[in-house]
Amino acid sequence: MSEAQPLTPELIGRAIDNTPLNNALKFIIAVAAAGFFFDSFDIVIVSYALPLIRVEFGLDPRQLGLIGSSALAGMGLGSWFWGWVADRWGRRVVFAATVLMFSCFTGIAGLSMSLGFIVGARFLTGLGLGGMVPIDQALVAEYAPARIRGRVSAMLPLCWPIGIFAAAGASLAIVPVFGWR
Repeated sequence: MSEAQPLTPELIGRAIDNTPLNNALKFIIAVAAAGFFFDSFDIVIVSYALPLIRVEFGLDPRQLGLIGSSALAGMGLGSWFWGWVADRWGRRVVFAATVLMFSCFTGIAGLSMSLGFIVGARFLTGLGLGGMVPIDQALVAEYAPARIRGRVSAMLPLCWPIGIFAAAGASLAIVPVFGWR
């Protein structure tokens, strides 16, 4: 009877590269693609709500710029922060945390009663959104076999413009009827 080989990075890499495109891998790819889609959707849909937010709060262009850019500032910090956390706690757990964070603070932003509240909520939304993109890419790169890794990794960013397009369509249908909240 032979001894079992210890798990080494090389052995794990070979096992991943020999994995067929199964349902588990398709699920990982689909979740990562949805992450890119909703990331861009959330960032862009706010721009369609800004005219109504401006009227409700009586804001000037500088203040609207704060709202529009606060999530982007959060994304910059979030991509660094969540990447660091994911290296220590694991990508699946951190991916779930980023989705929870951006989902909650997107909803909380709709409860805003002041400029500071909405800027803060959008910044915290951006922290979660910023963590999703690098973690999505890392998850796919870690689980996809080498023979499809490049194609799958290149496909993920294509979900970004699709999310922008969907945000435009959704905002045209929702904002005029239901308002910005």
